Amino acid sequence: MAASKTALIAGFLLLLAISSAGCSAATFAAPANPTISTEQPLYTRSNKEAYLKGTRFAAGTYYVWMNRPDQNSTRYTGISFQTAADGSVPSETKIPLGVDYPLGTYRVSISGAMSSDSSLAQCHFGLWGTDKSVYQRTETVGIHGGGIWPGSSVKLIVRNPLGTFVFNSTVAADMNGTFLTKWRVPNSAATESYGIFLDGTGTFDDSSQEYFHKTGFTVTPATLLISIYGKPQAAYQRTESATMDFLVRYPDMSPVISIGGDGVPAILMNGPIVVTRIAPTLVDSVNGVWRAAWKIPVNASLGSDYRFELNAQTFDDGFKNIGGSDKLTSDAFNIIPATLTIAIHTNQSSYQVVFDSIKIRSLITYPSGESLTKGQVSLRLVHNTLNETVPMAYSNATGFWYATRSLSLLELSQIGTWTLSIMAYDGLGNSGAASLEVNVQPWFFVLAIACLIAVAFFLVRGLQWFRRKYWKKFLSGTRSLHIPFRKPETSY
Repeated sequence: MAASKTALIAGFLLLLAISSAGCSAATFAAPANPTISTEQPLYTRSNKEAYLKGTRFAAGTYYVWMNRPDQNSTRYTGISFQTAADGSVPSETKIPLGVDYPLGTYRVSISGAMSSDSSLAQCHFGLWGTDKSVYQRTETVGIHGGGIWPGSSVKLIVRNPLGTFVFNSTVAADMNGTFLTKWRVPNSAATESYGIFLDGTGTFDDSSQEYFHKTGFTVTPATLLISIYGKPQAAYQRTESATMDFLVRYPDMSPVISIGGDGVPAILMNGPIVVTRIAPTLVDSVNGVWRAAWKIPVNASLGSDYRFELNAQTFDDGFKNIGGSDKLTSDAFNIIPATLTIAIHTNQSSYQVVFDSIKIRSLITYPSGESLTKGQVSLRLVHNTLNETVPMAYSNATGFWYATRSLSLLELSQIGTWTLSIMAYDGLGNSGAASLEVNVQPWFFVLAIACLIAVAFFLVRGLQWFRRKYWKKFLSGTRSLHIPFRKPETSY
């Protein structure tokens, strides 16, 4: 009986020892490896925060560290949490995604201390999207992001507001899980909201995980960049073309080579008076240089307060992309009377009195090259006491002005070099003058007189010689000739 009691007590003590040992082992056993992840593998700035999920954490306080794409190591985020009773991360634990956060791959690390990163658990997520939320036409949309399995392919599609897919690209992620592609917005692209769709297989922490994500951006009409490229001259003559060149470019600095709207954005001013509106022409398609030109009328008002202006938001490229808010104004320029260009042509350069006539032909033009067809044009002949003006007449058939001046015996007293001057006036204040010199000589006349004297002298001498030698014989011969019906001579 005593032996039985002793055995029973011994068994109870053994069971108590085993039970106590089991409880002690359960109290001090190390927890399994904790895990951490984000609610989704990819985020955009529109998400504003990334929520954390985690399990198998021992009871206590933990600190969230993060390595941004623009940093070389993890840094404490200022965020901490205490595990739930089941060892999980509380559902309200989140990392704010600031608008200034760079796009790319982020690494999240959980540490048991605030002062250093013990990396009890790690995960990654990607922040992706565009460089900015609003783009003008012709700007380049940079689509950038991270959180992708290194080396895997990412498919990106851009859809415009009309539902048309305008861009389709497949790019590879680099060793950091980041990707980049670009799309230039055409100058005629539809405006308003665009969608970007991203899909593929393989996130940074799971090579087999599929993903599909969407974000967007907005396109607005482009504000054209306009600046003065070539200033007008300080002064222009009537009929010349006054010009101002200006440079027109899109936001990406590409040239604007089309124009729409009313097509006449440039204005010519004379003081406060609007002279005319001007349609510019493209003179350099490589650089986008446009020219406003005004052909100055032959009767334009003279003055020095002329200028070109291009009002704000008046230049339209034809796709509703318009100039900026600043008005362009050129330097003032002066308009002066036109100096007519006179080209003088003579039938010869040396004239003989009596025998020749001075014939003048003149082409008279404005600075623009147009011919003077109406006005007062005269030829002036000057030599010693000679000062004579001869009117010139215009020929529609040839486009020349003509004048003729005969040389008579009276010009024997004006032998030498004559100055021929043409003066032209169109009756509108525009004029011109030109001169040339010709030689007037009497040599042909003197030679002719000498020849006449010589001929007369030899004629007289010849007649005298003929009379002396042959005249008497001739008369006697004629007497001996038998002339029919001649009355016979009778002698008394």
